[in-house]
Amino acid sequence: MNTSCTLQLFANGAWCDVGSVSLMGPEAQGWRSKTYTGYSVEWAIEHGGARDAHAFACRFPVGLQAFEHPHWPVFLIDMLPQGFGREELLRRLGLSVTAGESVDWRLLLAGAGNSVGNLRVKEAASWLAANAGPRRGFTDDEVAERGDDFAEYLASHGLFVAGSSGVQGEWPKILLTRAEDGLLYLDHTLPDARAREHYIVKFGRGSNEALASILRHEATYMALARMLGLRVHADLVMLKRALFIPRFDRQVTGGGVLRLGQESIATLTGNPGFDAVPSHDEVCRQLLRQCTHPLTEVLEYIKRDVANLALGNKDNHARNTAVQRDFSDVPPP
Repeated sequence: MNTSCTLQLFANGAWCDVGSVSLMGPEAQGWRSKTYTGYSVEWAIEHGGARDAHAFACRFPVGLQAFEHPHWPVFLIDMLPQGFGREELLRRLGLSVTAGESVDWRLLLAGAGNSVGNLRVKEAASWLAANAGPRRGFTDDEVAERGDDFAEYLASHGLFVAGSSGVQGEWPKILLTRAEDGLLYLDHTLPDARAREHYIVKFGRGSNEALASILRHEATYMALARMLGLRVHADLVMLKRALFIPRFDRQVTGGGVLRLGQESIATLTGNPGFDAVPSHDEVCRQLLRQCTHPLTEVLEYIKRDVANLALGNKDNHARNTAVQRDFSDVPPP
């Protein structure tokens, strides 16, 4: 098993080798293992000082300096499949679905090849390409009708679900992309040239009526958020048993697909644990320090938290909120 991985970043229409992460501690420690992270010399010279989408994360400005941590860099932990996606990949690898942190590195090298944002692990992308399975399109109704059984339906037809199900969280989610023919495909199977719209499709969790009610009301809550003046990317669409969420980390342009950097609050504040809860003060300090329009973003963050409390959302954790990084870095004052 490799003890290092190559990090690739999508910029200027192509995936570029930009750096690496090496384990300095035992693999069996999972994400808690000590690491050494650095940019390639070529990338560091070309984009030195960048903290925008050319960088791993805001706290990892591009340069020749190496970063040592007593754990994985938090942006890499964000790329590790969790919940539904983790279980799917464990099955594919022939491992127990209850396997703990000791298999984290193996999961990363297979499951971080099609991550949200503009970063991926090169070894995982290669593994995914070799195990992608056939390409097949589906209508919106086919997806919506089957709901939470859709993933099992895909697997029964030999389609590799885990390559497009690595989205964080316990709820079953699949990344689907609409092609020029109007059909939806597993995101990792469709070339960028054919992409027209990108979705995260979220399904219910079994027959629990309370959970089904939560899913049904998400689109309404998003509409309420817009009415409250919060920044809302696009309307959500509930079709039968599936919630279609337009992706905000992808933009289809005349030149192809633009991938924008996504950085969770966990990464922004440097909190590695899955149960870590950064304080509001800590989050606001980092927003003021890192964002192009700091006061605007702090106000947005506070308003969102108030709205979450008012609407009864108890799932507002450090990996459910993120900042977006584009390719126009503005250094802090």
